[in-house]
Amino acid sequence: MVTYFIGGALGTFAATQLWYAYQWNDVCIMGITVSSIALALHLINRKKIQQRPTVVQ
Repeated sequence: MVTYFIGGALGTFAATQLWYAYQWNDVCIMGITVSSIALALHLINRKKIQQRPTVVQ
């Protein structure tokens, strides 16, 4: 939960600063960029996670 809070706080801070300086254009670009990075990391790590054997006890 701490990481969710920190991520939300940093995202809000960054969006507020971008809004103050550049309005909606850069806020939307930041959202697309962060979402794209998260998707890329998910797709890269998905194969690593799927290759791990499942242990059932």
